Amino acid sequence: RFQKPEGNFETSVGLTELHPHCYAAEGLLYVGRKIQNESFIKAARDATEWALSKSQQGEIAQSFDVHAGAPLTRFRTDALASTLALAVELLHIGQLDKKYVNTIDELALKILEMKSENKYFSYGFYEKEFKGKLKSNTQSYWTNMFCLHSLYKYYLAKILAHTWLVILAGG
Repeated sequence: RFQKPEGNFETSVGLTELHPHCYAAEGLLYVGRKIQNESFIKAARDATEWALSKSQQGEIAQSFDVHAGAPLTRFRTDALASTLALAVELLHIGQLDKKYVNTIDELALKILEMKSENKYFSYGFYEKEFKGKLKSNTQSYWTNMFCLHSLYKYYLAKILAHTWLVILAGG
């Protein structure tokens, strides 16, 4: 009941925050697959497609005005990573349109760009206080875990998509 017809979740009054939006989609996808509930999987797909449709050069704003659909901030790396993991999973199970492949690649590249000299993935951009214009110097384990998890899924999916099995039989 919190999912809008466009696919986004209103995560607080009048707002869609990308990270909790992705948590909702992840939960729906996981449970939908476990209990084979197509409506849950569809809701997860709709939420993921909504997020991917908001991507511009690998960036998806962290906060959106629900009514205007307008971005309010820049991005957070952990939320980009969550979106990437969802998209790769849905693509792998045949539940995401292949038109999003370039967007998925752009997300992966943006996440890789956020890796700092000291090998940590940076948090992204501050939200409310600075209107998303000031890059964060925050180094957090959760940002790194989200990034590593999504990049692992991304590269594994790339390998599997380009791997062929040939069975030779003699006789």
